[in-house]
Amino acid sequence: MAQQLQIQRRTRLYNTLAAVLLGWAVAASPQMAGAVDIEQAYKLGKESYQRNDWISAITHLRTAAEAQHVPSMLLLAYVLDRAEEDAEGMEWYRKAAMLNSAEGALGLGEMLAETPEGKKNPAEALEWISRAAKLNHPPAMMLLGQFHLLGSMGVKADTQEAKKWLELAAKEGFAPAVRELEKLRAPAPGKEVDGTGKANAKKGASEAAGPQQEVESMIDRWAKACAEQDMAALRTLYIAGAKLPTFNPGERTAALNLRDVRVILLEDTKARAMFSQSLTNDHKNPVHKALTLHKEAGAWKVVQEERLP
Repeated sequence: MAQQLQIQRRTRLYNTLAAVLLGWAVAASPQMAGAVDIEQAYKLGKESYQRNDWISAITHLRTAAEAQHVPSMLLLAYVLDRAEEDAEGMEWYRKAAMLNSAEGALGLGEMLAETPEGKKNPAEALEWISRAAKLNHPPAMMLLGQFHLLGSMGVKADTQEAKKWLELAAKEGFAPAVRELEKLRAPAPGKEVDGTGKANAKKGASEAAGPQQEVESMIDRWAKACAEQDMAALRTLYIAGAKLPTFNPGERTAALNLRDVRVILLEDTKARAMFSQSLTNDHKNPVHKALTLHKEAGAWKVVQEERLP
């Protein structure tokens, strides 16, 4: 009996020592202690979102986000934005931005720009988007360049400043910025470049694309960007502050088929396009949509997208 009690006492001492050592290790490295749970919560949240279980996604992502996990903050903010929980969505973008996340700063700026209050006072939205651009985030650089190009979001139109930001984005290999720069450097429609590099008036002005063709070309680019879920390209096709489309990650399609496209030119700088939209693998369930477009600085851009009955 005495030997058995000695063994039990020794076992308790070993267990106590192990617990003390484990507690010391956790205290010394709290990040290691919670890393597995945070990553698991993020994984579960992402998987829940991808299967459109937004309630579970928000629950899991909030757990990881509260542990200062920036990717969880960003995805949580995006889900809340889609769920029209704007206040909490902006708060998580703000928290990510305060941890030096360029994506967080851009997301917050874009959400602010889309709210009625933000449209009345765009200074705060511009401040956050500028912050993201200064963190070398190409989509933010591109957006800032467009603001200067169009004279929107409270900034004066300044082609040189626009080119500066577009060139910075292009140096990062950002394709939409490269294309935008090419358009800026191209001679104006109805003009040709002579041997000295100067643009001269072209007699055959009819060779320039008409408004109808310009709008149809823009809609083709819009459909391609939607099919590829290319948010960077879509930002170049929407007017500043307009609500961008949202997608489910991992559900890209090879192409977006548009049928019965009708373009109505309301004015020289305003148009409306209506069409039936279907995915390559779902021709039987088309969606009828309309785009309202305005022409700014020589480019047609989407102002509003709406689903028709």
